[in-house]
Amino acid sequence: MFCIDDREESLRRHLEEVMPSVETLGYAGFFGLPIRFLGLDAIRPRQLCPVVINPRHLLVEEPVEQVEAEAHAARRRRFGQLQRASFIGGRTFLRGGLISLGVGLAAMVPLVARTLAPRAAARIGHQARKATLTRPKTRLKIERAESDLPDADGLLRGFTLTEMIKMVGDALETMGVSKRLAPLFVLVAHGSDSLNNPHAAAYSCGACSGGNGGPNARAFAEIANRPDVRAGLREQGIVIPEDTWFVGVYHDTCSDELEYYDLELVPEALRASLAELQKGLADGIKSAAHERSRRFMSARVDMTLDQALAHVEARAVDLAQPRPELGHVTNSVCYVGRRHPTRGLYLDRRAFLVSWDSTTDPTGTRLGPLLQAVGPVGAGINLEYLFSYLDNNVYGCGSKLPHNVSALLGVMDGHASDLRTGLPRQMIEIHEPVRLLTVIEAEPDLLLEIVSERPVVLELIVNGWIIAVAWSPTTGKMHRFHEGGFVPYEPESTELPVVERSIDHYRGQRDHLRCARVTAAFGKEVPQ
Repeated sequence: MFCIDDREESLRRHLEEVMPSVETLGYAGFFGLPIRFLGLDAIRPRQLCPVVINPRHLLVEEPVEQVEAEAHAARRRRFGQLQRASFIGGRTFLRGGLISLGVGLAAMVPLVARTLAPRAAARIGHQARKATLTRPKTRLKIERAESDLPDADGLLRGFTLTEMIKMVGDALETMGVSKRLAPLFVLVAHGSDSLNNPHAAAYSCGACSGGNGGPNARAFAEIANRPDVRAGLREQGIVIPEDTWFVGVYHDTCSDELEYYDLELVPEALRASLAELQKGLADGIKSAAHERSRRFMSARVDMTLDQALAHVEARAVDLAQPRPELGHVTNSVCYVGRRHPTRGLYLDRRAFLVSWDSTTDPTGTRLGPLLQAVGPVGAGINLEYLFSYLDNNVYGCGSKLPHNVSALLGVMDGHASDLRTGLPRQMIEIHEPVRLLTVIEAEPDLLLEIVSERPVVLELIVNGWIIAVAWSPTTGKMHRFHEGGFVPYEPESTELPVVERSIDHYRGQRDHLRCARVTAAFGKEVPQ
């Protein structure tokens, strides 16, 4: 289960090419958990759900062992004392001069290394931090009793059993997989980490308010693995097999690195299958990095997969890189429906892919709330790129090179300007300004009824902010919204190029590409 993010489209496609036995799903990247999250070393909690939600639940990351917790707290105290001594000493005449000289000379080495060899310097720094700042094994404090009261900030620490059962059940039923769960269910959250980027939140998970959705994936997996949650779901007719295990993963869309959570808890019987899937994900990551590197002008089009992965890793830690990644650039489509109509379809990293199964929700009970959630998110991202491209000086924020962060509220040009809104030029240079084509795999009459009851969605469609299409799951015909209703649409052509793998379609190309059919995603049995 991936976030619906358009950048995950290529990873999903490449994973299915190398492992046709895998089915991928798309769900908003906070995975239905409206939380604030307090990490182990965080000072204050961060909201990890859509901005339109005011989360009332707090999840806290805590060390498993009390001894490790005390040792970690002692290390943090010593580090804090060192920082405070440096801060105060730097404002005295004698010590200030000595500290400035010493720190300045010490800072030259990593600065030069980051400039000349950013990837190697980052790896050395990571190993050094790993050796000196040992991180204890942690768990999330998830469970809350019904009688527990809010804390001083008005937040509830964790979820009750009833709330946990509902969150897991809603997700599984919306995606239509509650009756057919595989032994391994992997949730892939995402974020974007880069060294020198004042617009970092614009690159991370929009469903997590510009944050990192890793804690959400980890928490969902822990909740879904609980025996009491599974027992509660069973009473509702949702049976999670005893041999099914959920695993949380974090995908950095800038460096294309993967981080797995709580692997030591995976049952022994599934270790071999997990290792096979990890290899498939690693291969998929290399291919996804190779595909997106074709849009970077500083990357050669004839790079190998390993060279492409090294290239994107270096971009993430390069002080001089104004384009660590291109974000949602070129986004143009949102598809809501089952996976099989889009499986093996090359969509050029331009599509938000949302899982909903019309066969398990024939009346659209879950489709309405789903559209109300993903409609504004997809349209908001699309329009942000559209207007920033159309007039970057007015609706965007110009070049990011002179931007300075101001009061942790936004950016301004140099040392004096108004706060700039919209996206920088480096994020929209290759964008194609089109309204979001939103295709929903539903009958036209049912879809019209659903959107008519939801003013937020109806406004987007009626006012032309998005282009809505109903794709009938029974006839395969498409209907476009026009003048208050859905009218039949006939495609100009139904012919598509057919290739074995995605790389056969995009190899050597830098511009936008048309759709193509990729046969490797189907294994030996390619459907007609």
